[in-house]
Amino acid sequence: MRDDLKKTVLVLIILVLPAVIQAQSWYDPGWNYRMPVTIDNSGNSDPLTDYQVKIALNSTNFNFSLAQSNGEDIRFTSSDGITLISHWIESWDAIGESAVVWVKVPSVSALSTIDVYMYYGNASVVDASDGSVTFEFFDDFESDYSEGSGWTPIADMTFVKADPSAAVYDNKLYVFGGYDRDTNCVKYFLNETLEYDPSTDTWTRLADMPTARWGQIAVEYNGLIHLFSGAALTGETGAHEIYDPATDTWSTGASVPPNLTGQGLMGIKYGTKIHLFYLEFHYEYDPATDTYTRLANVPTPRTWGTCALVNDSIYVIGGFSYGTPSGPSNVNEVYDPATDTWTIKAALPVQKYGVTRENPVINGKIYVTHGRNGAFYVNNFVYDPATDTWEQKSDGINPRDGVACGVIENKLYVVGGRDLFSCPVGLTYSEVYDPASDSGSAGNPWVVSNASIIDRDPIAQYEGSNGFLFDKALSTGDASAYSLHNHVTCAVDIYWNMTDFYGIADVQPQGVFGLTNNVTDGHLYYYNNGGISEFRWYTGSFTSLQTGSWNTWFPVTIVWNGANSKVIIDGTEHAVTANAINSDRIYFRINKATRYFVDLVRVRNYSPVEPALIYGDQEQLMLMVPILISPADNSTITDDTPQFVWSSSAGTGGTYTLQYSMNSDFSAPVTTVTGLTDTTFTPTTPLSPEGGWYWHVEATNSNGSSGYQASPFSFILDTQYPPVVTDIPNQTIDEGLTFATISLDDYVSDIDNLDSEISWTYSDNTELTVSIDVNRVATIGIPSTDWFGSE
Repeated sequence: MRDDLKKTVLVLIILVLPAVIQAQSWYDPGWNYRMPVTIDNSGNSDPLTDYQVKIALNSTNFNFSLAQSNGEDIRFTSSDGITLISHWIESWDAIGESAVVWVKVPSVSALSTIDVYMYYGNASVVDASDGSVTFEFFDDFESDYSEGSGWTPIADMTFVKADPSAAVYDNKLYVFGGYDRDTNCVKYFLNETLEYDPSTDTWTRLADMPTARWGQIAVEYNGLIHLFSGAALTGETGAHEIYDPATDTWSTGASVPPNLTGQGLMGIKYGTKIHLFYLEFHYEYDPATDTYTRLANVPTPRTWGTCALVNDSIYVIGGFSYGTPSGPSNVNEVYDPATDTWTIKAALPVQKYGVTRENPVINGKIYVTHGRNGAFYVNNFVYDPATDTWEQKSDGINPRDGVACGVIENKLYVVGGRDLFSCPVGLTYSEVYDPASDSGSAGNPWVVSNASIIDRDPIAQYEGSNGFLFDKALSTGDASAYSLHNHVTCAVDIYWNMTDFYGIADVQPQGVFGLTNNVTDGHLYYYNNGGISEFRWYTGSFTSLQTGSWNTWFPVTIVWNGANSKVIIDGTEHAVTANAINSDRIYFRINKATRYFVDLVRVRNYSPVEPALIYGDQEQLMLMVPILISPADNSTITDDTPQFVWSSSAGTGGTYTLQYSMNSDFSAPVTTVTGLTDTTFTPTTPLSPEGGWYWHVEATNSNGSSGYQASPFSFILDTQYPPVVTDIPNQTIDEGLTFATISLDDYVSDIDNLDSEISWTYSDNTELTVSIDVNRVATIGIPSTDWFGSE
C-alpha cells in the first residue's frame, strides 16, 4: 500500500513603494550654519553684474568659533540658498576675530536688494577660496606660467645673437649672423653659422657666413639656404649669399635690388620662386635665372613682420610700419601670386615688430610670437586663414624681439633676439613651442620688458610662496611689466612693498603703478622724496598723497573712474583724476636702482554708487532625518539579503548608521552597521529567521549632528523555500497484524520553517483509513471485516 502526502503553502506578497518628495533651501546638510547678507543696491539707478562685494567679518557680526580656523569651510550661495557663487578669502584671523572675504555676486537689479548666504560649520571640507574665478583678473604669482603652455626651453645657442635669421633643412635649424655689443656698448656684427639638431638638443658651428651682418632674411630653396641683404659693418648691404648644408660651403648669388637693401626684410618660398618684401617693395627672385622681378607693392610699408605661406597665399603680418601711422603695426595683408594683388585681413590683436619672421606655419595656421612695442613680448597669437580669425595661445618663456624661428615636425623653434632697447646685446635664449601640448590653461599674463629684472620669486611674497619681484641694480634706465585689459571703470587692488635694498639716493628707490601706458593719464609713484618715502599721483604734475615706509607691505587700490577716480593706501582714501577714458592695462615700472615687491593683484568691477551690506542673524541647520525607502514599511519580502535604501541627508562628509532587528525597540539581538557613506546597504549574511523585522537609519553630518528616522519601518521576511520530502516506503502487513505508525517528520525537511508548521493530507484511500495526530504521526487503520489487497 502507498500513501501520497503533500505540503500546501499559501503565499501573499504585497509591495509598497513610497513617493519620496524632498524640498529644502539649505545648500548642504554638512554645513551647520549660515548667515544671510543683504546686498543693498537701492540707492543705485544702475544694476550690478558680476560684482565683487567685500564681506568684512568681525566679532559683532560673526561667530568665528563655529567655522574652521582659516575659514576653509566658508561657502556662499545666491539668494536661493543652494546655488554656489565664487569667493576669495583675502584675510582670516580667527583669534583676532577679523576677516575679509570677496564674493562675486551674479546680479543685483537697480534700486533693489538681494540676499546671499554665507555657510559655515563643516569640519571636514577643504578651502574653496578661488581668486581666479572671483575677480576679473587675479594673480597671486603661485602658478608656474610655463606648465601646460606647450613651451619648453631647449639648449641655449653657443653664441649670442640679436636679430639673426634662420631656415630649416632636413629637420635641422640653421641660424645665421646677428649682432652683439662689447662692454662699451659698441656693436659688432656676427657671421657664425649654427646648426641645431632637435633629436640630440645640440648646437654645432659650421662654416661662417662670408658677410657678417644682422637683420638679413634666410629662405630655404631646394636644399640651399639663401641669405638676402641685412646690415653689415659697412652699412646696409645687398649681399646675397647661398649656404649648402650638404657640403657646408658658401656661394654667391645676384645682389638684391637697392630697394630691398636693409635690415628686417621678409621672405618666403613660393613654387619655383622666392618672394622678398621690404618697406613697400616686393620682388620675386628666380633661383633658376638668378634674377629679380618687381611685383605689386605691399599696401602698408613694413619691416620685421611675419611672412608666411598658407594655401598659395602669402601673408605679411605686423612688423614696423613706415606708413600712416608709423611704428609697431598689427596690419595683416595677404598676397595672391596668381593675380599679383593684395587683400587686407583680420588685424593681429596687438601691434608689434621683431616677431617670428620665417614662415611660422603649423597645420595651416600662422603663429606670431614674441616681438616688441614699448616692451618686449612673449605673447603668442595664432591666425587661422580658413576663418580669418585670431586666437591667443600660451605665452612663450623669454620676452624679446628680433628672434629667428623655424618649424620642424609641427613644432616652432624660436631662438636669439634681444631684450633691451638701450644698448641691446644678443641673447642665447632658445625655446620650442608645441601647439598640441598647449592646454590653454597656462600662459603668462604679464608682458615683461626684462625677465632678468622682473619675475615671480619667493622673496617677493606677501602670502603664499611667491610674489612679483622687480629688482634692478642699475641706477639708469627702467623696466616694466603690464597685463592688458579694457575697462571704462574698475578697481585694481595690490599689495606693494618698496624696499631700500639698493640704498636711498636722489629719488631712489622708485616704482610706478598705473592703469594705462601713458603716465600722464594717471599713475601712482612710490619713491624717495628728500629722504621721505612718499606716494604721489601723477597726471602731468605731481600731487602728494601720503607718506609710506620702506620694507613695508601696503594694501593699495586705484579706482579708475575718470575725474572721480581715487587712490586708497592702507585704508586712507585720496580723490584723484584720471585723464584716459578707459583703463587698458595694469602697469608696473621700476625706476633707478630699486627692489620692490608686488603680490595679490586683482581687478574688480566698480560702481560709483557702491552697495551697502546688511549682515543678518545666524541660522542653524535643523538636520533632516533620512527618508526610508526600501524595504517598504509593512511589506513582505522574499529575499533574505535585502538591499536597504534611504534618502541622502547627512551632507558632505557625513555618514549613516543602519540597524535591523526582530525587536521593535532594537534590543538584542540587533545588527548595527556604522560608517556608511552611501545610501544603500546589502547584508552579506542572510537575515534569519523568517518573520517580522524592523529597521531604521541614523544620519550624522561632518560636525557630529545626528537624528533617527522617527518611525522605523517593518517588514515580514518569508523566503518561501519549498520543503524537501522523502518518499514514504510501502507499508505491508501479514494477515492478522496491524500497520506500524509513521512519524512523518522523518520524511520531510524545511530549511526556512519548522516541520511543525507543515500541513499534511492524504488521498486515494477507499477501504483503509488514515489519521494524523498533532505530532505528525500517521496511523493506518484496516476494516473490521477481512481485507486483502492494496491501496
